[in-house]
Amino acid sequence: MRRKIARLLQHRRHGHVRSERLRETTWSDWVSGMDYLGAQDRIKCNCCMCINAKKAPFQREAEERSLVPGERIHSDVKELRTPSIEGHLYAVCFIDDATRRAVSYPMKKKSEVIEKLRLFLESECTARGKLVRILRSDNGGEYTSDEMVQFCSSRGIWQEYSPPHCQSANGVAEVFWRDAFRLVRAILWDQQRHHKYWACALRFATCIRNHLMHHAVEDMPPEAAWLGKPVDVDHFRVPLSTCWSYIEKDNREGTLGRRRMQGILVGYATHSPSYLVYDPETHTVYNRRYADVEVDERSRAPEESERVDDKDVKQLEAFFDKLEELTMPPTAKEEHETETANEDTTSCNKSSSEETTATEETPAVTAIPRAQEEKSSVPSRPNNAAKEREENEESHAGLQDMSIERWYRTTRSMRVHELAKLFNKKADDYLDLLHEYEGWYQQLIDTMSIVNKGSDVPIPVRAAPPVPAPSRSRNRKRKSTITIQGVQPQGVPPAVQLEASKGVRRSLRTKQKETAQTALLSHRQEIEKIWRAYTTQVLTAPDPKSVRDAMSREDSTNWKKAMNKEWTGLWMKEAFERQEWQGQKLHRMMWVFKRKNDGTYKARLVFDGRRQDPATYSDIHSPTMKLTSFRVLLAIATQNGWRVWADDATQAFLNAKRPADKPLYAAYPAGFDTPAAATLQACQATKRSKSENSNKGKHNKMRNSPRHCLLVKRQLYGLHDAPMGWYLEVQKHMLEQGFKQSKNDQCLFHKPGCYVVCHVDDFASTGDPATVAEFRRNIHAKFKMTGSEINEYYGLQISQDLEKGEGSISCEKYIERAMQKLELSTKQWATPMEQYLDLPVRLPEEKPDPALHRRFRQIVGCAMHPSVTCRPDVSAAVRALSVHLQNPGQEHIKAAERVMQYLHCTKQLKLTYRRSEDLMSSFFGTCDAAHNVTKDAKGITGWSYQFVQGSICWKCRTQGLTAMSSTEAELIAVDEAAREAQYLHKLLKDFGIQVSDHLPTFIGQDNMSTIALIQSSHWNARTKHVSLRFHHTGDLQRNGEIKVQYLQTDQMPADLLTKPLASEPFRRHRAVLLGHEQLAPSLKRRSQMPLRKDVPSRPVKLLSKNPKITPRAQKSKKIKRRHESQ
Repeated sequence: MRRKIARLLQHRRHGHVRSERLRETTWSDWVSGMDYLGAQDRIKCNCCMCINAKKAPFQREAEERSLVPGERIHSDVKELRTPSIEGHLYAVCFIDDATRRAVSYPMKKKSEVIEKLRLFLESECTARGKLVRILRSDNGGEYTSDEMVQFCSSRGIWQEYSPPHCQSANGVAEVFWRDAFRLVRAILWDQQRHHKYWACALRFATCIRNHLMHHAVEDMPPEAAWLGKPVDVDHFRVPLSTCWSYIEKDNREGTLGRRRMQGILVGYATHSPSYLVYDPETHTVYNRRYADVEVDERSRAPEESERVDDKDVKQLEAFFDKLEELTMPPTAKEEHETETANEDTTSCNKSSSEETTATEETPAVTAIPRAQEEKSSVPSRPNNAAKEREENEESHAGLQDMSIERWYRTTRSMRVHELAKLFNKKADDYLDLLHEYEGWYQQLIDTMSIVNKGSDVPIPVRAAPPVPAPSRSRNRKRKSTITIQGVQPQGVPPAVQLEASKGVRRSLRTKQKETAQTALLSHRQEIEKIWRAYTTQVLTAPDPKSVRDAMSREDSTNWKKAMNKEWTGLWMKEAFERQEWQGQKLHRMMWVFKRKNDGTYKARLVFDGRRQDPATYSDIHSPTMKLTSFRVLLAIATQNGWRVWADDATQAFLNAKRPADKPLYAAYPAGFDTPAAATLQACQATKRSKSENSNKGKHNKMRNSPRHCLLVKRQLYGLHDAPMGWYLEVQKHMLEQGFKQSKNDQCLFHKPGCYVVCHVDDFASTGDPATVAEFRRNIHAKFKMTGSEINEYYGLQISQDLEKGEGSISCEKYIERAMQKLELSTKQWATPMEQYLDLPVRLPEEKPDPALHRRFRQIVGCAMHPSVTCRPDVSAAVRALSVHLQNPGQEHIKAAERVMQYLHCTKQLKLTYRRSEDLMSSFFGTCDAAHNVTKDAKGITGWSYQFVQGSICWKCRTQGLTAMSSTEAELIAVDEAAREAQYLHKLLKDFGIQVSDHLPTFIGQDNMSTIALIQSSHWNARTKHVSLRFHHTGDLQRNGEIKVQYLQTDQMPADLLTKPLASEPFRRHRAVLLGHEQLAPSLKRRSQMPLRKDVPSRPVKLLSKNPKITPRAQKSKKIKRRHESQ
């Protein structure tokens, strides 16, 4: 108790400081005279509880987002001190939780919230088929009043309230006010309008926000998500800008009255294509269609710094006068001087003001008056001859209105038709004007050609009468544009026009002087060069990420055809059923685009499985094929001379039906708001073939509207349970055809004379030709399939040569694509990793560069696929690099790039299987271990199994236990290899090979002490902690399932899987693992020795504590010591 009082007194002496800070001070050696505070000592002070309390930070609750538009609405009221032009002092907003679309209304009183809510429900929700179920707001009196509660109860709306004095709980509405009034302030400042226009600016801000992308909605703005269709913003104009509105006939002041009135653009009509125009004189808002309103987007109320005085006006008039004198032709200048001084110069000033207005309307160009000495730097038309000038003078009286050539310099990139619109000229006429000039103007092919930023373009004549085209000088001949057309391969849009280069144009122009053969050769070379550049740009471009991206490309026609094909196939397979939307939870579908290696375009409609309702699926774990099963299948086919066939199911998942007790509804996908006519005809034709014409009218009425949705009846790609549904269909069909499912690989099916492995929708089969043909015929009748002799499977290239008895696997195409993706330079390496290379482990404090980190993970990921499929020679290097994925450095990047460069320079290497005279003699394993090589003193295990001369499985991994010696590390490696042998025995049995007739399976090992421990039936003190492992391996050897025998290190292929080697042993072991060479005959001769089961193995007594000394050496040493003692 005394100690507690002392701590409290000390706390009060130091100004009620926090306990943590006081405790750290008492622990310091630099402060004395304070009582020590322990880690568990807490000071409870009433003064601190009252005075020093602070509000806890807000932690957003993990509430589920609504996926149905209109289901949950957020609302809030904003108060403003400045009355609007209509006397509004408040504003209320309603935001949809699913789409984040907002609607705002100005109010004069807070009590108008109920009226605005009723207006919102009727005009925005009910009219569009949306059903509001939840209204979330704060605890304001306008939301908690009895009238509001009664109104919501009558509409079936549940009210949710945020906690009192907690604005963050209603964050959706608060964030809307923040973003909206940022735009409001910017709009008012941009147009220099009074604050009383805040309600109009708020209307603009809400509309702009709804049409822009939002972080909470993917791939579409809130307005498009709410309407379910694309939105158009072509009618958008600068908010609150000055406009001229057409006056209807009934509102004019007689026949001589004005036809247009000046007003302010204050908004866009909600339910009609028209503008809202405010008349400041009558204080009235008019509704006018788009075509009847001309908006001056450059006009705004001038700021104080922008207002000019009389001096500025005089300087500006003097500038135009000087400009007119410099640019006026000599004859016109003389006549202009002879005019009377009091002649009205309104026309000149008017033309100058018109040109000045044109420059103000479009900020893309800047006027540059050219002096006489500066005209040489700008390409211009030659002066007219004197004779032509005289003819023009006779035909046109007013020379003061003659054309004056001026130039503009663009401040941004513009198209030709945009420049023509700026100068009030036709696009084709202005393009012809540009072609009259030398240089880059000749490269403008059509009106869509782009004029780069900073280019000088001529200003055409506006008010002058038509003048004949001037003659051209000899040195300014127009260059003829020559276009060539290349041959179109599959998947490229037809009639692609390519412009020839200067060399080809020159050769074709002078072909009369040159030989025809030289001109034709130059022309063909240019065609090949341009076509190669075109294919590089179009065919090697990355795949589109969205429908908008696909439709904006040059090959958009092909992507559209692929989408139509996919959409038609879905309806023909009855994947959907159109239903009335009655508040069901709608899921989103998206498009995935892929251009295959053969040039075909493929579009697939998939579900956004990230948002799938968990109530619509249960079992989602679908098995996949083991690569070992496929390698064994190829090896057995090579041994027996069988052909391997590959079959691919088209739209595989659609063959599986969705469970009826778990309905799933979806909205129409992008690009197909209404089914295409071709789709309807295909569906109708399919129905007629099935004699179901009764549903014809149903398909004819398929139109997407907010009141309709799609009931998903088939398993589509992207659904969580789609892979499992397809697998169950395949399993059911295979069992009905008399196949048995393997217990070792659920994707392996077998019956006498036929063996099949399936990876999702890809099937590989081999066996007796008649049995395989029957299987393929049945599965093609069950599912829509495409198949042929195998040449590619699982992204690998497969080849068979039955005459030579060879089969091979390679990943050459994958390596080529990976090198292009990584943008790596080619380099020759003999090994994937330098021998004795020690990659340093970076400290956690050394944070990697994000770009460097991403680059390293990308390279290692690309190298991992070959290492586990058909290139065991890089497994050790990939394992060494994978250790540093979390914190790589520059040296790790170089090592990873070397692995990919090695794979590229050896991409022609294949994993090969060759027919063997004795099948089971070619089945054996090798294992090795590297002791104490990792930073945590653990070893590396490496083992591989050969079958039909090639490797069927291999492994390179870090050991889970820390071995105390190299013998113990080798023992762990043998144990893992023995367990793999047990699995292979059962797998080969599924392929019809009775392994029990060919036991034991031989495993090569280069450590004699390990072999002695396995053969021994006793244990010693140094190996008692791993006795279970070597006793298990010893039991397998005594039972005759395996046989561990000695193999020299220089003949051990598994040595390549544990550490980097020099080039010579690396090539020797690589040849064995890839099946290019046979193992040294020592293991083969010993493997053919019969196993004597009747002779029990004698226990080996270890006479020395050094496990590296063999028993025979121990015995000889003991005899030698005995002789020496005698």
